[in-house]
Amino acid sequence: MQAFDIRLNDMTSAGLAELVFYGAFVLAGAVMIIHIMRSGKPFVTALKSMTSGGLGLALLYFFGDRIGLALPLNLFTVFVSLTLGLPGTAAMAVIELLTR
Repeated sequence: MQAFDIRLNDMTSAGLAELVFYGAFVLAGAVMIIHIMRSGKPFVTALKSMTSGGLGLALLYFFGDRIGLALPLNLFTVFVSLTLGLPGTAAMAVIELLTR
């Protein structure tokens, strides 16, 4: 049980920021799942959301360097784009712009 003992005074600011970052993505994923399940056609809505997110990521990956904003294509970015759709891809693009 001692491995799961989390104390805020032992956490660094980077560790706390990472915890908040992942918590925000989990919350956004839960909101998307609720939105998809409440729609009349959850399969079609999920497919549209995943397609728009994947297409947005592909466009930023292939053509982003022309506008000065290229997202890498890795497991994390693909997961976020497919889970959160176009808003997730846009959020990653904004985070990329802010962390330069």
